[in-house]
Amino acid sequence: MKYLFIVALCFASSRASFSQGIAFAYDAAGNRIKRSSAADLTPTIDINALLFAEAASRDFVLNIYEINNVETSGSISFRISKTSSFKITYPLTSGTSNVLGGVANQNSNWDFSENANFVIITSKPGIKIAQGGKAVVGFKITRNAGQPANITQNITAVIVGGAGGEVNSDNNQAIVQVSTL
Repeated sequence: MKYLFIVALCFASSRASFSQGIAFAYDAAGNRIKRSSAADLTPTIDINALLFAEAASRDFVLNIYEINNVETSGSISFRISKTSSFKITYPLTSGTSNVLGGVANQNSNWDFSENANFVIITSKPGIKIAQGGKAVVGFKITRNAGQPANITQNITAVIVGGAGGEVNSDNNQAIVQVSTL
């Protein structure tokens, strides 16, 4: 009980607080004021099924949500890890991804590049994610020929720290496991 009282006392005397990811401070008069609010981006991955028969392919989308109610500023960049059992491709123009009955993607707003390990996606100049908004980027994943059954690998999407002017990188990763049948 003694420790609970000390913890409660620490919270009661604190001059800073957090509410829905927004930092607040208090001025000399005790008024709560907003401090250094920045965009906060977090990704999710939507895909209709996770098991792939030989030569199967399907669309998936990466959703990037702005969750701090602050419009992004500057370039937004993220990467998707490549896997050995699946190939990830992407259209360079916007369209509809065959996910959850059809989802409009915004691929025309992004530049795509690749290296040996990642597909790297960067927003084109002037592209922002509105406060509380989201961006949707579409991909296709295909099981590579000759892959044995019972292989499980991760589709891992990571938003690059600082992308879009954000300062919270604790929630910048989404992982979905896909498997061969």
